[in-house]
Amino acid sequence: MRMPYAPLLTAAALLGACGGGAAGTPPRADAASVTRGVDIDDTSLDFTDGAAAELRTRATAVPPALRHAVATRADARARENDCQRYPDADRVFALRVDGHVAPEGLAVYTLEGCGGGNNYVRQLLVLRSVGGTWHPVIETVLGAKHATRRIHGITPDALILGPSGDMPGSSEAPPDSVPLPPRGGPSR
Repeated sequence: MRMPYAPLLTAAALLGACGGGAAGTPPRADAASVTRGVDIDDTSLDFTDGAAAELRTRATAVPPALRHAVATRADARARENDCQRYPDADRVFALRVDGHVAPEGLAVYTLEGCGGGNNYVRQLLVLRSVGGTWHPVIETVLGAKHATRRIHGITPDALILGPSGDMPGSSEAPPDSVPLPPRGGPSR
């Protein structure tokens, strides 16, 4: 799915993104967190405390194929949208979001310098493994330079996105539910 940078910002506005300042540079993950795929200290940019608690209890080791699929997707999106990928900000988790035995991949990555200047987009990506190959089932804007959301909840059938809350100028926009497609269903 090819989407130029400008519509990504429009999508953020249409999906209820709220105003906010530029996000700081997230801390670099250490070797242990890369191996496990979970370092709760590195989630505050993208997850509320409640959603981070879900990660603590439900996350499992990240398969190398999932990490590779996220990097490949992020690199492709960077090329498509005239951006650079900022791999130090990648956050990749494996967890059973929908309750199925096979975990989903939940990733957030940053594309910066989009269209020149200091523009950036924080993308949310949910993937599922089919026959050992990870495929995106949800891909949406989580944040942009002046529109930032965080994951507020992880339910068996949806991710709940809402305002960042602690960012200057954050709006009081209501949370937005992003439904997970049924397994074997269409991807978004």
